[in-house]
Amino acid sequence: TVRVNFVFQVLKSTGESKEKFELLFYDGEFTRVFDTFSGGEKKRIELSSFFAIKDLVVAKGGRVFDFVILDEVFDTLDEIGIEGVCRFLQKVIGQFIVISHNEEVKDQFNSYLEVCKVDNCSCFV
Repeated sequence: TVRVNFVFQVLKSTGESKEKFELLFYDGEFTRVFDTFSGGEKKRIELSSFFAIKDLVVAKGGRVFDFVILDEVFDTLDEIGIEGVCRFLQKVIGQFIVISHNEEVKDQFNSYLEVCKVDNCSCFV
């Protein structure tokens, strides 16, 4: 579990506050910056942050947010990470489209469209 802290102001050495957007991540032991995480951890943080912000927008705006398009979200995830994201999408998100070059991803879903190039033209298979 990683907690994300959204920081919008920092204190300068003079004691004045300064506007600055910063994400701090607490992994249960240390507060870390984004660049110190592995590729799979970064992807999990990105997705978690995206869905947390989505929930905040829904709560503040009162609108339903039940459709998502995700492009190449599995590129740095291992098999367990891919399965977890797929389960989450199917359980929590109403409708979604996932774009991926990862062949193993299509086995995680009930239906999929495969796009291929024939004579320099894209078509559905």
